[in-house]
Amino acid sequence: MTSLLTLTPIFGLLFASLITPGPNNFIVLFAAKKHGLGFVAKPISGIILGGVTVIILTLLGLDKIVHAYPIVRKVMVIVGGGYLLYIGSLMFRETGSTPEVYNSYGFFSLALFQIINVKTWVMAVTVSSSAITVLNIWQAVVVVSAMLVALGYVCLYFWASFGRLVDHLLSSEKARKTVNQVLGGVLMVSSVWLVVSEII
Repeated sequence: MTSLLTLTPIFGLLFASLITPGPNNFIVLFAAKKHGLGFVAKPISGIILGGVTVIILTLLGLDKIVHAYPIVRKVMVIVGGGYLLYIGSLMFRETGSTPEVYNSYGFFSLALFQIINVKTWVMAVTVSSSAITVLNIWQAVVVVSAMLVALGYVCLYFWASFGRLVDHLLSSEKARKTVNQVLGGVLMVSSVWLVVSEII
């Protein structure tokens, strides 16, 4: 019988992965800052659905394809980096039209992004490795997926709330624009570094 204590490492790994800064957190923070908390429900749900999908694929052993064929990882990193560069440019310029913003931060686009998000795969591999030491595969699928859903909403709404707080604290439009440019710049630099480090 698996005790709650044996699940603590899984909980800790998931929490650390979800709460620490990364592409998903920055996207949610910016979306909430610019469009409000009501806007981020679908993007967050998309991120979580994509994360659960990657967890299940990892537990079923499909992550081994990435390790067996380095070209697959390279393609994932390049496509993912390109997507982040595009999102970062939208943040930096703040010129995206409403349809463009919805498509970029939408449920399906962010769910699909998790399939090529390196941080999501690292989280999935790490958590899955820990889970299968105390659970069988199908128990791990249910338990880890449930934990990811619960922690995902808590952590991403924390970042979204922080985005709204920042927006309220900034008194001038110039200050808001500067913060947007910093967020966008960080995301663009990170995406370029990710691709370059993979290619070199």
